[in-house]
Amino acid sequence: MESELLHIRVGKELKEQMRKLIEIGMFSTDAEIAREGIRHLLIRYLKDAGLEEAVARKREYLKHEQQKK
Repeated sequence: MESELLHIRVGKELKEQMRKLIEIGMFSTDAEIAREGIRHLLIRYLKDAGLEEAVARKREYLKHEQQKK
């Protein structure tokens, strides 16, 4: 999977809460927390918009096409 760099700024309080999650072992890095948060947000919005099934079908189609190569 190809990735792109994304820079974000977070407030001091949010950063402290992220640090606590890392300290207790729930996440390894700030980037991991950010990716997980974005993933959950996208899933929620897609579901609310009724697009979750369309995205799942597209994902299966792309997977199938990749396997043919």
